[in-house]
Amino acid sequence: MLTAGSLVSISDALLTDRPAPASAPRTHSAKLWLPQRVVFTPDALDEEFGQQILARVSAQNLEVELLKSNRITGLRQGDDVRATYRTAKNTLAVVKAPAGALRLQPTPPSAHWQLNLAEGCPAHCQYCYLAAASAARPW
Repeated sequence: MLTAGSLVSISDALLTDRPAPASAPRTHSAKLWLPQRVVFTPDALDEEFGQQILARVSAQNLEVELLKSNRITGLRQGDDVRATYRTAKNTLAVVKAPAGALRLQPTPPSAHWQLNLAEGCPAHCQYCYLAAASAARPW
């Protein structure tokens, strides 16, 4: 609850060069997301980053799948869209992007540019900025 004294101290902090009081330090660590399954394409494993990620994933004892081709399959769970969504959200795919994918693309009508770091999102979230701001689907 704000009191008159706290309003004065807030306004004084805004009008002077005094720094605002520090917020309380975090007492818990952020929850670490770990995928249930990690899939690697052959092209990704040919790169140093792919080998480094494979070593880290193996150290975590996560399920690893080495694909035979550069196409990611096996995420769809029949007609059950909820199961497909859960599978996709719990899977990390390590791939090597084609050279043409690593260039900036404009996002009209704004003056911003985008560099797509991920493709193939099955979620189609209603709040997704990329889905709303891009004429062409970035994924």
